[in-house]
Amino acid sequence: MGADRFACGHHMWNVAAMLTLTLALLVDPAAAQDSPAATCANARSDDVAEVCLTEAAQNPDQVEAIAAALRAHIDRGTTADRALLDALLILMADETGIEGAARLATIADPRAVQPLIHAAENREIAVAVAAVNALAAYEEALIPLTRWIRQEPEGTAPERVAAANRKEVRLAAVDALGQIQSKEAADALIDTLRRPGIDADVRERMRGVVRDAYPDRIDELERQISVNGTPWLTAGGTWALGYSMTAAGYYGQTGSDLAPLGAITGGVAGATAGYLYGRAWPIEAGDAAFIASSGFMGTLSGLFIGSGLEVADPTGAAYLTGLGGEVVGYGLGAAFVNAHEGEARDTWEAMAVGSLGGVAVGSAAAYQRLRSSNRNPRQITPEIGVGVALGTIGGHLAAPHIQLSGWDGGMVVVSSAYGLAYGSLIPTGDGFRQGLPSLGLATGALTGYGLAASLEPEPDVLLGAVSGGAFGGFFGAGIAQMAVPRDQQIVDASALVGVTGGLAAGAYFSHVNPDPIDDRDIVLTAMTTSWAAGQTAGWAIYADANATAPGALYVIPSATGAAFAALSGTLDIPVTHSSAAASLGLWGAYVGGVSAELIREDPLLFSLVGSDVGLAAGAAVMSPLVGAPPLVIGLADAGGVLGGSTGALGAAIATDNSDTLLIASLIGSSVGLTAGAVVGTRWYKSGTSQNIAIAPPKLKMPGHYSVSPARIQGRDASVLGVRLGVDRW
Repeated sequence: MGADRFACGHHMWNVAAMLTLTLALLVDPAAAQDSPAATCANARSDDVAEVCLTEAAQNPDQVEAIAAALRAHIDRGTTADRALLDALLILMADETGIEGAARLATIADPRAVQPLIHAAENREIAVAVAAVNALAAYEEALIPLTRWIRQEPEGTAPERVAAANRKEVRLAAVDALGQIQSKEAADALIDTLRRPGIDADVRERMRGVVRDAYPDRIDELERQISVNGTPWLTAGGTWALGYSMTAAGYYGQTGSDLAPLGAITGGVAGATAGYLYGRAWPIEAGDAAFIASSGFMGTLSGLFIGSGLEVADPTGAAYLTGLGGEVVGYGLGAAFVNAHEGEARDTWEAMAVGSLGGVAVGSAAAYQRLRSSNRNPRQITPEIGVGVALGTIGGHLAAPHIQLSGWDGGMVVVSSAYGLAYGSLIPTGDGFRQGLPSLGLATGALTGYGLAASLEPEPDVLLGAVSGGAFGGFFGAGIAQMAVPRDQQIVDASALVGVTGGLAAGAYFSHVNPDPIDDRDIVLTAMTTSWAAGQTAGWAIYADANATAPGALYVIPSATGAAFAALSGTLDIPVTHSSAAASLGLWGAYVGGVSAELIREDPLLFSLVGSDVGLAAGAAVMSPLVGAPPLVIGLADAGGVLGGSTGALGAAIATDNSDTLLIASLIGSSVGLTAGAVVGTRWYKSGTSQNIAIAPPKLKMPGHYSVSPARIQGRDASVLGVRLGVDRW
């Protein structure tokens, strides 16, 4: 009864779809000839399923009309065609897609393969997985199933969601290859296991399918590896026997220290044993790295633990506990190697996490012990050893699930820097700070590592966070320095609050800013910050403000830089404009300083005032109100430098009077600035003309040659030069 109701409802839905298609034909017969429904209706019977499903996927708003065209095929088709196309209709509908895939799996019609492939690559996850499961009934699906497990998406259309990018589909494809039960399917699985870069979960599923579905290929599975682990076994053997023989040599009762000889002998023997084992019984690099690193980090942990014991022979105790850690490390590595999911790069990450764990725990212990009893720092080594062991275990558990890419390393660096700042600035209240900076650094690095893969930070966000933290820290420290210059704890606390708030604000505003940070923003912020710092330092020196100068030197540049960083997206000033305006400010400082020398006033005061006036003039000249081309300002700067140096040099030949030299320098600079501006203006207005449009007189030279200024156009830029012409021979 339920099936009859479904069939009846399905038929009525089809009638409505037919009416939709009929109305479309009546309204615009010419357009309907090119419509997706018409394409489906005109498809050949042998590929109608693939054609109609493709049209439906690319035109979801016309699914009903396409389905009506499919029904027309069903009505005039054979019994087999009816079953195929009816199942296809059910696959196309969102609410019955899974049932449609199951029906296509049971009809044993090879024409169902292409529609199922299309559904696996384009439909939502549940229907895609059902389509992959249905493909297990068709040997013809071997190629796409293999492509998916190897993460090789076919096609580059941006709107296409390839099945190879979805882990659920890849896992289902692995299971489908196991159900096909053919030699080719087994070959596909084993050959894929040899390839690097396969997801750990997919790789483990493939191993299990080969063991269950193709038990006769298990030996081949163990022999074939994707990345050879022999180098890791060689390194692990070198360390294992080398350290063991070193300890044995130290404990030898021969009256001499045989530890160096033991290290050399054991290292050579271990390297040989590891290499031969890796060649005889190939092992994956990820598994070999897991075993070798477990032994190494276990030994390191044991060494730290033993070196802090209060015994008569601490060196001997360290050797002994190191041996214990080595045995435990290699034993745990060998015992859990099959459960380990990571690759060799994950092992490096785990070792880094273990090292950071030792730094974090050891630093915390150092701070606590030195603060409470001022005990010998050597006694913190047991805590370091425990931190190394726990950190390594945690790293091996987390690393396979954290895939660092892109700018994730930058996230770790930023987080580490903040941790270092936190440990260096947090007010302790007791004068003890030993261990806190390294504790903050290690904790920050571990936090950044854990968050990097999930946050996926962009470079502009990281740069914004760093800039905001720096500006905020200096601003907070400066405010406290001006308020309570002698209370270092308040200064540190204010700086820490500023770093925290500035880092968060910089990251947030960079994230929401639709215009990413570029070279314009960086140059503008750097220039304004530097200018503010120079002005603040100059005025503080002039006013002899020793008490408040450090605070002001922090506050004013950081506030200025933060303001321009926040406004950089709105201002969007090109680098050439920023540089040109700053150059005019420097000319103001030069003119002010020279003028002060001539009238016997304070050069610092006149330079400060002149630089501000020059910068204001430069901003006005480069603003849209005037719109001076940067080329003009650049040539004016060049001419001013050339004229000023030439004037001073010429005056120095005639006299050694300082005032004369300064006046000559000013006159030469003025002439050079003016001449450079004129040349730059003519050059700018000449457009694409090769010669400078200034028409200076040509210089007649012996030998019938002439020379004229010219602009030489290169591939990416043009340069100022001269043109040599031959008048006649």
